[in-house]
Amino acid sequence: MMHVLGCICIVAAGTMWGMAASRQLKERIQRTQALIHGLTLLETDIGYGLIPLPEAFARVARSVDGAVAALFLDIAHRLDHAYDEGTASMRYEAAIDAVWPQLALSARERETMRALAPMLGWSDRREQCKHIRLCVTTLGYAEQQARAREEKYGTLYTRIGFLIALLIVIVAY
Repeated sequence: MMHVLGCICIVAAGTMWGMAASRQLKERIQRTQALIHGLTLLETDIGYGLIPLPEAFARVARSVDGAVAALFLDIAHRLDHAYDEGTASMRYEAAIDAVWPQLALSARERETMRALAPMLGWSDRREQCKHIRLCVTTLGYAEQQARAREEKYGTLYTRIGFLIALLIVIVAY
């Protein structure tokens, strides 16, 4: 009886591992979409609303969910309150570095977001909106890649987790 219970636990653990890996792929798509949505709102606030950057980032944070909201809120907080004598660009990058591990996104998306740092607050509205649109386009491409990867590997990870656990059970007994 204990052997059967152990086998069931091993198979369940392997399947859960595969499902967790598959879930990460789906979360990457959702978070990339949230970043795109947030940047689009930011572009609107900067371009048409004439809203200062800290307030614009705070408004965007209220419009998106989860870790992406935390990112925009941290950026707003750092821009509004001087943590050091650094520039707005340095504070923006520091906020990205602080929150990024929670986002489950790739380094390419991180560098895309960091590329906005020199432009925000230093150029006119039109230039800022142009760079935000460029960032949105790049993130849209990253979303397409993430979607293709999820379609290709999503169910594969779940199945591999189950099969590896089953192999362990077979080899062990």
